[in-house]
Amino acid sequence: MTKVKDRLLLLDANSYFYRAFYALPYLTSPKGQPTGAIYGTVNMLLSLLKTYPSALMVAVFDGPGPKFRHQLLSSYKSHRPPMPQEMVAQLAITKEVIRAMGILVLEQPGLEADDVIASLAHLGKQHHLKVVISTGDKDLTQLVDSEVLVVDTMRRRIFDAKEVEVKFGVSPAQMTEYLMLLGDQSDEIPGVPGIGKVTAAKLLQTYGNLDNILRHLNELPAKAANALKTALEKDQFTLTRKLVSLKLAPLDLSLDDITIKPQDTTKLKELYQELGFHQWLKALNSAGAAEIESAPKTSQPAQQELQLNILDNDSVKVLSEAKTLSLFWQQLKTLDCCAMLSEDHFQSCKFYTGSATFKLDQPLTKAFWEQLAKFKELTLVVSESKAWWKFWLQNQLPAPLVIRDVQLMAYLNDNARRHYALDDLISDYVTSNASSKPAQLLELDKVLKQQLMARPINLKLLTSIDQPLTKVLAKMELAGVQLDAKELTDFSQELATKVAELAAEIYLLAGREFNLNSPKQLSEVLYQQLNLPALKKTATGLHSTAEAVLQRLAPKHPLIAKLLTYRTLMKIKSTYLDPLPKLISQEDHRIHTSYHQTAVLTGRLSSSDPNLQNIPIWSEEGQRIRKAFKAPPGKQLLTIDYSQIELRIMAHLAGDEALIKAFKDGDDVHQRTAAEILAKPLNQVTDLERRLAKTINFGLIYGMSAFGLADRLHIANAEAMRYVQRYFERFKNVKNYIDAVHHAASENGYVETMLGRRLIIPNLHAAKVTLKQAAFRVAVNATVQGSAAELIKLAMIAVQQWIEHAKRDVRMLMQVHDELIFEVADDDAAECSAKIQHLMETAYQLKVPLEAKAGLGKTWEQAKH
Repeated sequence: MTKVKDRLLLLDANSYFYRAFYALPYLTSPKGQPTGAIYGTVNMLLSLLKTYPSALMVAVFDGPGPKFRHQLLSSYKSHRPPMPQEMVAQLAITKEVIRAMGILVLEQPGLEADDVIASLAHLGKQHHLKVVISTGDKDLTQLVDSEVLVVDTMRRRIFDAKEVEVKFGVSPAQMTEYLMLLGDQSDEIPGVPGIGKVTAAKLLQTYGNLDNILRHLNELPAKAANALKTALEKDQFTLTRKLVSLKLAPLDLSLDDITIKPQDTTKLKELYQELGFHQWLKALNSAGAAEIESAPKTSQPAQQELQLNILDNDSVKVLSEAKTLSLFWQQLKTLDCCAMLSEDHFQSCKFYTGSATFKLDQPLTKAFWEQLAKFKELTLVVSESKAWWKFWLQNQLPAPLVIRDVQLMAYLNDNARRHYALDDLISDYVTSNASSKPAQLLELDKVLKQQLMARPINLKLLTSIDQPLTKVLAKMELAGVQLDAKELTDFSQELATKVAELAAEIYLLAGREFNLNSPKQLSEVLYQQLNLPALKKTATGLHSTAEAVLQRLAPKHPLIAKLLTYRTLMKIKSTYLDPLPKLISQEDHRIHTSYHQTAVLTGRLSSSDPNLQNIPIWSEEGQRIRKAFKAPPGKQLLTIDYSQIELRIMAHLAGDEALIKAFKDGDDVHQRTAAEILAKPLNQVTDLERRLAKTINFGLIYGMSAFGLADRLHIANAEAMRYVQRYFERFKNVKNYIDAVHHAASENGYVETMLGRRLIIPNLHAAKVTLKQAAFRVAVNATVQGSAAELIKLAMIAVQQWIEHAKRDVRMLMQVHDELIFEVADDDAAECSAKIQHLMETAYQLKVPLEAKAGLGKTWEQAKH
């Protein structure tokens, strides 16, 4: 048995009081006084007393009055509702019971419980005590070291330094900066946009601390680097460090004040009698020891929360009430849908069944998921269903038959939202008094489904495309792709030499050295020293050095071309060559990107960590990067790319007979376009004229004006206008379609894809003319690009279904816009290539034939040729 005063047990009573209130059934005393929070908190304390019978113990609550964090950030915890009256009525009595048990209750004015616990832990360590902190709050893991442990009693998990790393991917010493990167939506603490738990952990694992991360921004993906740079410029980290760090405050007590007092049995009996805790009262009367045998009598709640620990396939230990798992299954049988949220990286789950919330702890066995999957009429409502699919696939678990993701539903209803995080959706859509997160999730599903049903095509898009695609993406992310790090490192070294040579040549042409990456210094060289014409100014008044401006200046001085090449090579080096090798998994030596379904307005997929969708396609540098993507021994990479898919979709949407005929006849559509607008025979079209027509064809899809065409082709505005006029004279339905899209966008604020997906277009009625013009260009592009995105999604689903049904040795690895990349066995490559090509060409029936081009090779670069 542990001796007195060699262990200090610190109880985050504030946290447990809240958890008990929301987790337990609605208990009442004989007089109708609510008692659930009292019972849950005291029950947990009794358990701790049995585990640590001789430890010094302090129960810590939030102190009264405003806290120092509110002074730092006025919005801190501002969105949290006030404590419910049923809870307020129990707080003082809970403290009274704890004191009667002989345990010190501590609350410091102006301080939250976390800071008091941190201060007590420091006091304990000064007196060479082992410190145990009982809490469910991850913030307190900052304190873990050789002398301090954190115990999550509710989840029965003990966190030493190693376990902290297992759960969060960082050491306790890194937890503060981990929390700074993530922020905390529930407390209104800002994080770094786009940096989630995995990325934050990887950054700290790689660079050690935030200062080192900020010193190596040029090595990070552009999105993360820009977000970190913005946070740094706003001095955000100074604030968030103060907000997430635990404050060591002077305490109005010494260690001598923390004594183990005998419980006040008389007072406890009075309280237990008044509160209706008859089993505890019986234990006091019979043995003088407060040991619980069963739960007190409860009133029937409208909503209950039961915590169940699945110990094996059949055995269930009930932690909150004497109920069995069979109740859970019976609840499911009567429902159309239930909501499920993961906690602790899918190690435990919360299910809301409509009348009760069930907390299911690890380990969740295969038998459990098998039984859940048998409910054929049950819809499982989740958030981030792709993450759920990865969990089921990695653990070879059967998945529920019908899944509905609230984030995908929200995206279908409103594609122009900035955020689809669950907490944001709940805040915006849920108006009921549902207290538990799973109950809020089910309420959110109800609201979003009503919106979907108001436009049935949205429900069809959800069930036939967006939801099935999550499984496909999960499999792709888990598969990853093999990457040759040496190939990229060697290329990076080559580019470093080229970049240094280019810099020297630029300095020579400029007549002096300067910072090539400084817009201010470059502006001085170009416009003051070399006297080049200033074409545009930035918002800060500097003459612009943007790429579009430099392209126009290129013929006027040889320095410009070298500068543009320098920028291109530096971007490739910093965006791909240097970061990619660091992202190779140490487990399977492959690189795993993350795909996002709700990040792009048009519905196209995006990828991050790393972004594989912006690798240059036909440049020499792009080909060298693709050369590093390789097939393992006995395999080949298969790439299948839709040919001119957006032009084909434009022909389909516009119903233009001339364009449709060109595709049906198998003509070179750009050559055909040139012949039409120049009124000359097809066989007399020159290469230059074909390139002109190609620029017009694609430019119109992206809303290019005649002035934009003139700038792109370096021709006079009047000549460009004649080309556009002739184009629309020959392809009248294309012009009619563009006008119809503009009209619909202006009238409705949205446009639609070929499958009926509604795309809201911001700024269509903006006061600023340039914003308004850009919005109408986006409107046309969105219908075409959004339709192309739907087409390739349909193809991905069809191909994955064939792979699973045929049980072939083939894996879908990547999706890059209109291209799919697979890994296939050598001896099955040709047959798989033909089958997948056919599936892609028949994924959807257009008015023109779909054409998909296939290629095989040991590298991505070989397969593309």
